[in-house]
Amino acid sequence: MVRRAVARHIICQVRRRQAAKHRRLLGRRALSVCDAGIVACSSDSDSSYAATEPELATTAAAISALATAMAAARTDPRAAPQASIPEIIVRALEDESVYHFGRLLNSPQVAELVEIEQFAQYGRLLELFSFGVLNDYKTVAAQLPQLSPQQLNKLKHLTLVTLASNEKVLHYDRLIAELDCSSEQEMEDLVIESIYKNILMAKLDQKRRLVEVDFTVGRDVRKQDLPDIFAKLEAWSNTCEEALEKISADIETVNAEAAAKLDDSRNFTNTLQELRSNHVMAAAEGLPRSDSQYESSEYQREAQRVGADAS
Repeated sequence: MVRRAVARHIICQVRRRQAAKHRRLLGRRALSVCDAGIVACSSDSDSSYAATEPELATTAAAISALATAMAAARTDPRAAPQASIPEIIVRALEDESVYHFGRLLNSPQVAELVEIEQFAQYGRLLELFSFGVLNDYKTVAAQLPQLSPQQLNKLKHLTLVTLASNEKVLHYDRLIAELDCSSEQEMEDLVIESIYKNILMAKLDQKRRLVEVDFTVGRDVRKQDLPDIFAKLEAWSNTCEEALEKISADIETVNAEAAAKLDDSRNFTNTLQELRSNHVMAAAEGLPRSDSQYESSEYQREAQRVGADAS
């Protein structure tokens, strides 16, 4: 149990160091071009993008505004213009601090809103920004409100996050196609913008025309995606258990080797002390030293000859 606890402690320390490394990288802003043509970028924000306060505040404000507008509409339809409700959702979608919309999508206010035919398309729009990518929008664009330039740019950022979550190395040609960019420069600008917004950490290899992904935020999750997530977590847990077993086995091997070395050291010390004691006693009594298994036969014959000459 003690060894297993030690192994778990080692793994926890490794994870903490990795997390600290990510935080340090997120805490620096750099834009450098090396001889190989690699552009490396990282953001200067101190926050890791789990759930930022501006994002939560904007979502809460949107939910509150929707509740107020819908309550007013139920009481007096003339008190809440029809345009006010869509504008609340549009403002949330265009807000630069918000990249997760699941909380807003799952709110009771939006659930009630999508039941109203004239507002149903805004519920589908929230679903698109929560789970979809740019190609999904192209497929159902006729059924959704037209996106503003800010919304279209944000949807491209979210598309990039989805691509980076699935693959760690992305080719320029694929990104240009998936993000509907007219040039490499436009695509690179989108990647750099995403890095500065703390939703992505990556390197642009301009020589090989690749984007190498180091880190990306997670997107909102559908309920039907949960079994796949659980399966991946189970596989990760099994990998950790295997690592713990390997570390435990290594600890046992090291302990056994250390114990063997300690026994050898004790045996050597005891034998050396015994030899010294024999030599001291022989010298004190004026007798030739006793034969020893550690002395060669030549040494023993020479010692006997010297003793005979002396007598």
